[in-house]
Amino acid sequence: MANFGIKSARTGHVQDTRWRAFAHGEDTARPGQIDPADFAALVGLVNPGYIPSGVALTITGGKIVPLTAAEDVLYGFINDDDGIEIATGDTYATIAVLLHGGINPNYLPVVAQRDLVKAATGTHFIVTEV
Repeated sequence: MANFGIKSARTGHVQDTRWRAFAHGEDTARPGQIDPADFAALVGLVNPGYIPSGVALTITGGKIVPLTAAEDVLYGFINDDDGIEIATGDTYATIAVLLHGGINPNYLPVVAQRDLVKAATGTHFIVTEV
């Protein structure tokens, strides 16, 4: 007989998720796929082999990529308490994208994105410093 039980485990790499000011929106995150090569500079920023939770995202050329410029439109944030594990040779990774909610930019893992998120307009995020 098959065992259809749910098994979950922590990786031991729990991220600092204080960048989420409150839980609103977490349960409606959408799946997305990224090319790890686009995030290479962020792998290991917090934990070796992982892209951290809280990286701000935009869409360029139909791809989800890190937010890097003031003119980029804020799409969402990587929303994973453990971060996204990247193995050598991965050609894509599946992520959960937080599309709306409350953000405290002072705790975003990518320091260069903090001011970009504060200045973003027309988003579905409440940017607060609570």
